[in-house]
Amino acid sequence: MAKRDPQNFEQRIVTMPASGDTPVLPLATLEAEGGRGARQPFVALARSDIASCVLDRDLNLQFFTRSAQELLGIVASDVGKPFARLELPFEDRELRADIRAVLIRGSAVERDVRDGGGRWYKRSISSYLGDGTAAAGVVISLVDITERKLAALRVAQLTARERDVIEQVVAGHPSKVIGFNLAISRRTVEYHRQRAMAKLKVVTLADLIRLCVLAGLRLFLLAIWH
Repeated sequence: MAKRDPQNFEQRIVTMPASGDTPVLPLATLEAEGGRGARQPFVALARSDIASCVLDRDLNLQFFTRSAQELLGIVASDVGKPFARLELPFEDRELRADIRAVLIRGSAVERDVRDGGGRWYKRSISSYLGDGTAAAGVVISLVDITERKLAALRVAQLTARERDVIEQVVAGHPSKVIGFNLAISRRTVEYHRQRAMAKLKVVTLADLIRLCVLAGLRLFLLAIWH
């Protein structure tokens, strides 16, 4: 089989180098939904590392990326079939309702979902336009946010006083200064610091800063601007 030019947007499939000429990333047929120019975003999507699936308005699978194939266990023969028939590795009860909401309103929807192995993903749903103003379908993307989610969950375990102390620690203040700023003794500062570090499962200041960044920069930024 002769290989096709990967830059030719008129082709109907994208092949992965590891699979030779086997078509494993079928593109949606988009002539009725914008023609040649409409294919370009999906070709770019195929080259990304994000696990993404494209569905039509009837929620049938039209296209998927390599990462989606690996994460969701999708195969080429799944294209054209209802997305609901796929066995997803996580429970997502709001998925269908969110898809319908995006098709109706057009605004994107995001949720955090977790698989059976304890990994967390940011699930995003957005619409793509057809030949008019109505959505022709949706793009579902999944990004692994396990480290960030676990960091945020650890931070949420801290008491208000422990958070106050950690903010001061991240800002680089010694215990004596922290005690003065919070109107508590140095010994109390050390007590809260030790408890907070244990809850956060960090040992060094570098580890603490990294965890705060993963948790969303909230503590880190608050500390800087105190």
